[in-house]
Amino acid sequence: MHSMVHYPSLILDFGAPNGVCSSITESRHISAVKRPWRRSNWYNALSQILLTNQQLDKLAAKRAVLESRSLLPRHYKPAPSPFETGNEDTGAVDDNIQVEVITAKNRILGYPRSLDSLSKSLNLPDLPWLMQKFLYEQIHKHSSDNVIIDDLPNIRSKVNIDHSAIARFRSLSNESGIQGMCQECIRASPSYCGHPRYDTVAVVVDQDKPGF
Repeated sequence: MHSMVHYPSLILDFGAPNGVCSSITESRHISAVKRPWRRSNWYNALSQILLTNQQLDKLAAKRAVLESRSLLPRHYKPAPSPFETGNEDTGAVDDNIQVEVITAKNRILGYPRSLDSLSKSLNLPDLPWLMQKFLYEQIHKHSSDNVIIDDLPNIRSKVNIDHSAIARFRSLSNESGIQGMCQECIRASPSYCGHPRYDTVAVVVDQDKPGF
């Protein structure tokens, strides 16, 4: 009975009875908060989470009605795996790669598709030359500083423009996963949540020199 005195304050502090989170509350937190939050754009996400849960409840209710009328086959959840912990944050979820960049599936419309036209549109006259140097270094795996321009690859393919990209890279820190992998979303958008957003990316050019 003595512990009951502490329940109200501990519930307010920790959001769980006596500061203890059971497997039931954890599983509901995953389905009601974590997954809808991941589907949001992470900006003022509370209203998006509530709307997602409302829509999922309506879909579940509609499915139950259709199943009761034999308009849909009954849905049975598969038996839980004996190795499943119920926590999405545990298990072998970290990739073992050096670096990976993921862009959007659909390109941004309104930009020229050729590299020369794009450089003129953006007022970046060195863009084709820089792209050639970058592509050369990706192909040959060494610096292009001493390479003449005639030896650089000629880029004739169409160019896609993306305002954001997800970079996954190895960075040993407390915030990284067990494989040392870290993920960052980089945005360079003229309009993001009503305002321009241009993230700054610090790049190490020479590992033997201090700083970026």
